Amino acid sequence: MIRFLEKNYRKMEEIIRVLSISDKWMTKKELARHIGSSESTFIRYIEEIKQRWGNVLTIKTSHKLGYRLENFNATLYLQILTDMARTSTTTQLLHEFIQQPGKTIDYYCEAINISRSSFARKLKHCNKVLAAYSLRVIVDRGYQLTSQDDELSLRIFTTYFF
Repeated sequence: MIRFLEKNYRKMEEIIRVLSISDKWMTKKELARHIGSSESTFIRYIEEIKQRWGNVLTIKTSHKLGYRLENFNATLYLQILTDMARTSTTTQLLHEFIQQPGKTIDYYCEAINISRSSFARKLKHCNKVLAAYSLRVIVDRGYQLTSQDDELSLRIFTTYFF
């Protein structure tokens, strides 16, 4: 599921995961380097994490020591991942392909409120990730999710991911 998320969600998930397995304070520089972004971008991610999930997630901040996650467990992690998936336009688009196959590009753009150019980028990303499961979204009397091998892989994918 994480691979379907947009880049900013994947980076925020990585920050949360790294902080959750670290039992020491981590500096802004260490965390930024670990996720492959600048320190200023890292700060934006931390602020968004605090804003979105600050009511369930406690990130301690120290100017000297850095950052540390407190009172974190698997339930909170899954709750955050579920929220990311629910608000990710890529996963929303994939969900629409599964729930409403055969519709037009205009339908999907309107359903998840994106432009046609964003749709094209999201579709490309979806197909790139789906290729690992021998699946892809094709245009055949509308857009639909299909298997490159057999129907079983499609059924397994839709069962486990949606």
